[in-house]
Amino acid sequence: MTKSRSARTTHDRTRLTHRRPGPFDKFWFGAAYYPEHWEERVRAKDAQRMADAGFNVVRMAEFAWDRMEPVEGRYEFAFFEKAIASLGEKGVHTILCTPTATPPRWLTKKHPETLRVDDKGLAMQHGSRQHCCHSNPVFRQYSRAITAAMASYFAKDANVIGWQTDNEIYCEFSECHCESCQKGFREYLRAKYETIDKLNRAWGTAFWALSFHSFEEVRTPLLGRPTSANPSQRLDYYRFLSHVAVAFQRDQIEILRAAQPKWFIMHNGLHSHVDYRGQFTKDLDVLGVDVYPMFTRDSRIGSTRQGRCRGTSSFRSSSQAPEGTWVISCPPRSRARCER
Repeated sequence: MTKSRSARTTHDRTRLTHRRPGPFDKFWFGAAYYPEHWEERVRAKDAQRMADAGFNVVRMAEFAWDRMEPVEGRYEFAFFEKAIASLGEKGVHTILCTPTATPPRWLTKKHPETLRVDDKGLAMQHGSRQHCCHSNPVFRQYSRAITAAMASYFAKDANVIGWQTDNEIYCEFSECHCESCQKGFREYLRAKYETIDKLNRAWGTAFWALSFHSFEEVRTPLLGRPTSANPSQRLDYYRFLSHVAVAFQRDQIEILRAAQPKWFIMHNGLHSHVDYRGQFTKDLDVLGVDVYPMFTRDSRIGSTRQGRCRGTSSFRSSSQAPEGTWVISCPPRSRARCER
């Protein structure tokens, strides 16, 4: 993880740019840590091992919603409180994560309408991750609830220095065509264009008789149904997806900042259909990037990804990280790169 400078300030966030430096005054070095995966006899040695390796921070709990809320409304944080305290005794601080990338089974069983729907009309299911829709109001309610419960419980824990929102929003796939997205997309378009005539002109719907008579007729665009979709409609849809990501993340950020203003807040990004130059990043203190060099042996893909990082001071690869960047996830095989 890379070095940055002063502590977080409370200035007007609307003036912030994605090129600003990060809010750190020390070099944070550590790893993602999943104590829920291990037995007590293994966990008992982890803190000392991390200290011996020079770690001073870990990231924790982003995939543990079912551990912290095993049934609806019953929150159990003692397990992670103990892990955080054990690490803190060895000088290892904690970045907690909102666990909303992995909704528990009780949630989707009770509310199947929260599941994302792909471009083939298939609803996602429990058994993987990122299967709930960020625009669904019921899921957003549960997201706010778990965030508020965690924030309240850990607000006075000196070993918790910051938070990561969710995890890699839109990592697996970015599009959703559920009924919540249909409704949200129409609301987004109505706010942007005000009248359907303005939308028709902006989208050039005279071509191929693509015109609409009301916003209620508009749906999210599908590729290959039967051929190319209106590119202007697709562009607004992609902007809508970014708008959804901003709103979903802001729910959590507002709760976290209210609970403890000293916390810094970050996200691990670089995925499709999120405008990282815009409000998504302005709402954060720093935007991170996960580095997985062993996901592919094609060096061109890695070079392209690092090229995207070099396009702004808020991003950099692990080997060229200036102030303002947070390099988050590095597999063990790439440790040498992360320690440069």
